Amino acid sequence: MSGRGSNDGERLPEAIFAIGPSKSEAAALLEASFDTDVIIVDDGFQHRALQRNCDLLLVDASYDLRKEKLFPLGRRREPLNVIGRAIW
Repeated sequence: MSGRGSNDGERLPEAIFAIGPSKSEAAALLEASFDTDVIIVDDGFQHRALQRNCDLLLVDASYDLRKEKLFPLGRRREPLNVIGRAIW
């Protein structure tokens, strides 16, 4: 379940990666196995079952999100009205 991606490991040598079918299980494995301060979950914003202290949302500012459609027709994973869940 744990592993390092070749490119990510080279760019972030101190980071520990967990990969698995369940984001919750991968995060729990990291928390149980390492002294973690922060766990960053790829596409975790829409994964509401995952326990969290805050949501950090990164967007590509070169795209107008109002013109993007929801996945699978576009790049957005969530409707725009949920952006307020993220910290400002």
